[in-house]
Amino acid sequence: MSSSSSHVLHGIPFVKILFPFLLGDLAGLTIPHGIWMVFIAGFVGLALLIFSFSGKDIIARYSRGRYSGPALFLLFFSVGILAALLAENRIGRKTQFCGDVVLSGYIYQPAVEKKNSLAVLILSDGFRKDTSWYKVRGRTLLYFHKDSKIASGRPGDAVIIHTKLRQIPFSGNPGEFNYRRYQNDHGIYWEAFVNEEQWTFVSGIRRHSLLLAAKKIQLYLVDCLKKQGFTREELAVASALTAGDKEFLDPETKSYFSDSGTMHILAISGLHVGIIYLVFLYFFSLFGQGKKITIIRTVVIIFVLWGYAFITGLSPSVMRAALMFSFFLLGNAYQRKVNVYNILAVSAFILLVIQPVTSRNTGFQLSYLAVLGIVAFYKPLYRIAASGWWLTDKMWSLIAVSLAAQIGTFPITLFYFHKFPLYFPLANLFVVPVVTLFIYTGLVFFIFQPLPVISSLAAYVLKELSAGLLDITQKIQSLPGAVIQPVWLHRVDIVVLYLLIITLVLFIKIKKPVYLISFQIFLLTGILMIGTRETQTSEKKRFVVFNIPGSGGYLLSAGRIGVIGGIRNKKGKDYYLKNLPGVYGLKKIIPVSEIFPPENQQQHSKQKTGSIYFNRGFFEVGNITGYILTDSTMQRFKKELTLDYLVISGRKWWLVEKQLTTLHPQMIILDASVPVYAVSKIRKICGEKNIFTIREQGPFIYEE
Repeated sequence: MSSSSSHVLHGIPFVKILFPFLLGDLAGLTIPHGIWMVFIAGFVGLALLIFSFSGKDIIARYSRGRYSGPALFLLFFSVGILAALLAENRIGRKTQFCGDVVLSGYIYQPAVEKKNSLAVLILSDGFRKDTSWYKVRGRTLLYFHKDSKIASGRPGDAVIIHTKLRQIPFSGNPGEFNYRRYQNDHGIYWEAFVNEEQWTFVSGIRRHSLLLAAKKIQLYLVDCLKKQGFTREELAVASALTAGDKEFLDPETKSYFSDSGTMHILAISGLHVGIIYLVFLYFFSLFGQGKKITIIRTVVIIFVLWGYAFITGLSPSVMRAALMFSFFLLGNAYQRKVNVYNILAVSAFILLVIQPVTSRNTGFQLSYLAVLGIVAFYKPLYRIAASGWWLTDKMWSLIAVSLAAQIGTFPITLFYFHKFPLYFPLANLFVVPVVTLFIYTGLVFFIFQPLPVISSLAAYVLKELSAGLLDITQKIQSLPGAVIQPVWLHRVDIVVLYLLIITLVLFIKIKKPVYLISFQIFLLTGILMIGTRETQTSEKKRFVVFNIPGSGGYLLSAGRIGVIGGIRNKKGKDYYLKNLPGVYGLKKIIPVSEIFPPENQQQHSKQKTGSIYFNRGFFEVGNITGYILTDSTMQRFKKELTLDYLVISGRKWWLVEKQLTTLHPQMIILDASVPVYAVSKIRKICGEKNIFTIREQGPFIYEE
């Protein structure tokens, strides 16, 4: 390691702790049954550490000191894995309480109106199951009839509910958002529908906690906004930006901000806390830099930041930002040289120790990567076009901040959202100043609620600002070529992109040729990976049976052509299969009925769709063979056939026995349209045959 890079690492010691811990945390969350990694990494790390300090010879011990770095890396790596595994195990234990239970808890998120129900978030104290009470903490998402009395409930109201809990649904189809894991990581483990006779308020009992108090204040602020005559879209923007409540945002409003590259402003996080921090910092700079001023400034700004976090519901993203800026202030107050990278590492490490699954949270990743991007790239970008003119410099400063944040986040943004807004610098140039006014006008509106004249004036300004934001984002969204989509990245692509960014930053900071060479190597690696993947995709054969509740559904694909069939409703097709082109690199997906219509299936050959063949339920793709047995495709073949797969779809379980007289599959797949009672019947008929049940095991995917 060069002396320059060693000096850089010496100034950020906590980064050297966070990096292996974070890698271990991600490995523990990604690799199934990763406990073996804990023992291997921990044992090797401990052995190296003992070896580096063993022996009586001082010179020998000094020479062995080089092993202490790798030893500590492995030890923190193993601790990260262990922390992740324990967190996953804790989440997994919650699911044993699915089924018929009596839930004792209290309201956390009051009733929110959905299309056909009221959704309420309950914090549980415990469950009664099979005559025994268990103390179980967690959140449950419950649905009630629209006319339910639960609509009158407020945060802290105690309830007793008798219902049948189930896990948060996740069908697991290719490219589908893992809703169950997302909710589990946020402490929501169960859901259920509750009839009116199955629950009751517990009179005379109310829960009190800091979290509930924050939620009550947030709801109070939203109620204040509702009384000011906002349109629904304006209320959605105002409540999101001032109170952190995004409940009123509809898909259309979200698309305005997403396609213009300003979606980040709707989630109160580092940007909003940073605006408050910088304005208050500038205000106190007018009073000088004395010791007393420094202490007062530190106390006041920390109080303001955490107060802001409190009134916006103590959301994780705001608390992350408040914690980070608090470290900055405390470091400056004690006259320590504050290294931004070290501060980020400390705050991230604390959050990951408290909740290891936070590392896979999109908000956590985006917030820290955005700050890293700003820290690494803002100054070099700003210097490119700094002119010395106040107005132009301020405008370019906003663009430079936006560009720097996008550089830090664009790989992960492409991975999660599959789109890239081209006009984001232009959008942020207009939007960020408006958001700054919005935050402070919102604070005035809430603080001066007892004075109707001031609060009404502030509300009028908020309405105008909301309308302005909507107008700006709509116009930018409507510009030609506003969004590049869809864009699909694999996880390894993200790694390569960030390696490119890191080596570029190191070259800019340290100016060593080795980093430029590394950048070129990673760039070449990425190009080779893309080329290899394109070649493999053109040769890939695939058979997939989807997990669409209450419906069948399958995909046959060869290269870049896919054929789908068995899906009984358009909604299911649009929702579950929309990501297939990106996930599998398919250029064309065609319904089987359009290529192989029932009336002339016999006339079609494999050449019609490459190497895909389908004939009255029988299919062949590459070397994969199978038969789709539905309520209408039962047939007796003239001779016995051995197949790879027999897919059973529908309710007529008695057809299976007749079909098995001529078909001999290696595996029988029961799709999601087969009812539970029919599954048990088919299991008895099939005996010892290999059976894959989509309802229980998720989608079936085979590739060659």
